[in-house]
Formats: sequence, C-alpha cells, structure tokens
Amino acid sequence: MASIDKVDWEILNATADDWENVEQIYRAICFEVCPEKSGDAGSEDYLLRPVRGAPTLEELADRIHKLVADNLLISRFAENENNPSHRKDVWRGWFLMSPHGRKWYKLEKIEQVQNIPSGFGAYVIATTNHRIARAKGSDPDGVLHVGESTYLKDRIFKFRSCARDPKVGTHSAGWRYSHFGLNKQFPVETLRVRWVEASDKEEAYQAEARFLMHYIKSYFELPPLNYKFNWAFWEELLKQWKKL
Repeated sequence: MASIDKVDWEILNATADDWENVEQIYRAICFEVCPEKSGDAGSEDYLLRPVRGAPTLEELADRIHKLVADNLLISRFAENENNPSHRKDVWRGWFLMSPHGRKWYKLEKIEQVQNIPSGFGAYVIATTNHRIARAKGSDPDGVLHVGESTYLKDRIFKFRSCARDPKVGTHSAGWRYSHFGLNKQFPVETLRVRWVEASDKEEAYQAEARFLMHYIKSYFELPPLNYKFNWAFWEELLKQWKKL
C-alpha cells in the first residue's frame, strides 16, 4: 500500500461513504466551523473558515490525482468521458475510496508489517466479524477504538498485548476490550488496524479528532472502546469565542 500522510488520510475519510467531487472534498477537509454568527437572532448560521495549514485547492487536486493513480481512490466521470490521465481532469470527476484504500492490517500479524511509524500518529482498531449497531444505523467497518500516540507502533502493540491477555494493563482501551467482554463478541483474531502518520503531537491529536467527529456525525455516539471525546475542535472554538 502506498505511503499516505494526514491530508491523504483525510481525503480518503471524506470519500469513505459516498461519491464526492473536488469541491465537496475541499470543503470537508479544508474548512471548519467558526464561532462568528450570521442571520437574525434565533436563526443564526455558523460560518466556515479555512483550517490552518490546510492544502490549497490546487494542492488538493494534485493529491486526489495521485490517490487515483495509486489505486486508493476510484474515479467516476460522465458517460463517454475517460478516467483522469492529467490533473486537469480531476475537476470533472467524482471520487470514492477504493477497496485498496480501505486496506487494514490484521492485528494478530502486525509484527509482519514493516512500515508502521514509530513516532506520532493516529490509529483505528476495528473488527471484521460484524457490522456494529450504533445509536443511528450500523457501522459496516466495525470500528471499536480510535486513538493517537507519540509512539504509534508501540501503542498498537500495547493494545494487542491487552487484547490477548486481560492481566496486561498497558492500554486502557485494550483493557476494556478484555474486561468488558468484547473479546467474546469480537475475538482478537478478527481485529484489524490502520493508521496515519503525523509530524507532531498536535497533528496526531487533530487527526484523531477529525475521525471521531466523522464517526459521531455518522452514528451519533463514540466507538465502543472510546470513553472520552477528543476536544480539539471545540477547544479551538473556545479560544476563538474568548477573543470575541
């Protein structure tokens, strides 16, 4: 699987559920809600502002074109139109995460994977065993836990240690997986993991926050093994409100 960074991961996340065009992907990952309100009292609308450090529209188009070339995105065009051979073709297309882009790694065989980052990153633990019923609908990916770490590889291995042995207490979500009985419903051999590398702790925290926000918007609750919310988005809003 081609190496992906935070922006690539966010593009794939934005196209995980439905076909999206460049404009929709751009709005999803390059803008955030800001506290300034518009409209009359009682019917206010929150405004959008650019995310700090987000790619430009042209940079995003380049990323999408590369993800299609790497077979991580599927492209769709109007009838009788060809798939994109040049970046300029991206503006006409619709995109969906490919099966290859959804690649996961078996947690039980994770030591066989050579490219797990040892530094900062965010990760997702899921099961292949079931769709998981949620407050709204069901999760076909079977996500159990979302986390972030300064030492990503070590953190993933610690989750597996707890999942294998309830007496090990090196990962709180892994401990809950064993002691709350999820290991009976979702055996450890069904667990899988994927991750995204980050450049520092803040970027890892933001990546975790974006995935959890997407999950909550989809299912109206946290994944089963997440007991607290990542407040990165709301912390930034609070900082802005205090300046008003």
